Amino acid sequence: MNKKTKERLATGIISFFIAVSVVVYIMIITQNTATYKELFFGTIAFVGSLFALVGSFGLVRFPDVYTRSHAQTLVTVAGVCLILLCVAVDTFFSQFSVKSIFLIIFIFITSPVGTHAITKAAYLSGVKPVAKKDEWKKIKK
Repeated sequence: MNKKTKERLATGIISFFIAVSVVVYIMIITQNTATYKELFFGTIAFVGSLFALVGSFGLVRFPDVYTRSHAQTLVTVAGVCLILLCVAVDTFFSQFSVKSIFLIIFIFITSPVGTHAITKAAYLSGVKPVAKKDEWKKIKK
């Protein structure tokens, strides 16, 4: 399978899941029994899934490990944390909300640090960025 076929397949799968989430979101909105609370939390979860969509397109389309790691961090921090925030506020004062808050804190601390460590290791091992100007060249030991 060549690169174009993989990109088209990944884009098709992502588009399918987004279409399903939009249909579910519209079904929630059009129900007569939906409350403002359900609409609010559905909107937060939908925005989190949109962040995940944008980041997943970046994982497929970006050219090198450095820009792909930026897209991966966007998926993790923005997408997952918004969905976890939705769970934490929706199940307020319960076991799930406490776990969700701890997961959000853990992700906010570890995801950027892990991404930095991976990109620095890639740079020190000799992976060349696609960028025209290398800003780390004078820092490299």
